[in-house]
Amino acid sequence: MLLVLALLLSGCTNAKIMTEDEIAADPRLAIVHQEFIRAVDDTHAHPTQTWHAGWLGNSIVNFWGGGQKGLCYHWQQQIYALTRHRIESLGLAATGVMINRGKGGEHHCVLVFDPRVIDEQNLLTQPMPRHGWVLDAWQRGEPDIYTLDEWHKLPAPLYRDWELQDLTNIADLPGRGGSATSGAPPPVRRLWESEAAPMPAPAPK
Repeated sequence: MLLVLALLLSGCTNAKIMTEDEIAADPRLAIVHQEFIRAVDDTHAHPTQTWHAGWLGNSIVNFWGGGQKGLCYHWQQQIYALTRHRIESLGLAATGVMINRGKGGEHHCVLVFDPRVIDEQNLLTQPMPRHGWVLDAWQRGEPDIYTLDEWHKLPAPLYRDWELQDLTNIADLPGRGGSATSGAPPPVRRLWESEAAPMPAPAPK
């Protein structure tokens, strides 16, 4: 039990973060990554908020509140607000993505994609390998990028329901030191429950 808890707190998963070489292979993604790095650095340098990451960070935020930030939807809103304009200037688009709504392992991130390659409405129903990159700063408090397929492996529970979230109501920040976080996750726009595996039956006593 202690080992499982330690793995959860450390953010240990079987999902593979994209390497620098993999990111550099797409010039536009490399630019997005640099903007993502700046956004994370600026967020950690916030003058009045302390930002945390991972499951341990969630515990700190939920216990202390106030200027403590770092729930996954905090990171989602913050990164979206700080990177959206640069992403769109490259001919790419960004939206919100959530997995495991209302279940253990619920997680919110920013999904970047090329609208000339795939329509947004088809992002979650496309066959593998799926087009799209997920910006996930919550796992480690770092500018980690996953392919959409790899990010789908993150949650520990077996449930794999996907949702796209409309983040267009997230206000642009007044400066790099601002904060876009609100008191609740953004509204769900569309739900596609795919690959929802049943929970394993309890072991006989």
